[in-house]
Amino acid sequence: MKKKNIALFCGGDSSECEVSLNSAVNVFKYIDTQKFMPYLVLMAGTKWSVVLKENGEPLQAKDIEGITAKDILNCGYLAEIDKTRFAAVVAGETVKFDKVFVMIHGKPGENGPLQGYLEMMGIPFTTCSSFVSAITFDKYSCKRFLDYAGVKMAKDVFIRRDVTYSLREIVRRDGVAMFVELIV
Repeated sequence: MKKKNIALFCGGDSSECEVSLNSAVNVFKYIDTQKFMPYLVLMAGTKWSVVLKENGEPLQAKDIEGITAKDILNCGYLAEIDKTRFAAVVAGETVKFDKVFVMIHGKPGENGPLQGYLEMMGIPFTTCSSFVSAITFDKYSCKRFLDYAGVKMAKDVFIRRDVTYSLREIVRRDGVAMFVELIV
């Protein structure tokens, strides 16, 4: 049985990049290498790269022991992914990925663009669809969508920046049992 090539997507453009990298290291350590060939893929802006050993070979589970998020970010041994084919040249061979394990926190892994690309390419992935990602990433839109579908929820108030509001009036009208989310 041929091993499936699994791209472990990590990094991303949010403040949670380090959390994502640490998640990928942990998954990489414990993935069943009898069935799967894992590739650590670092996303940084529009650049997607397979992280390699110094000799250009793919990382193995033993190579990942003790590696830190900082080590991954500073790695100079990368094979850029060709997004038109969703493949990379690793150790002289073209590697096409069979599945993506998404560990991107924030944009573009939680809000839908990455999933949209993978859907267009016909590549299976481990998160929800691009539509569900986009809706659930925007809490206000998600709540409106669920409200329209008849799901009962706590009251909420959406306050835009630079709009005057009266906290006293909000509490008088809705009470104090509410969720508050600050979106910057």
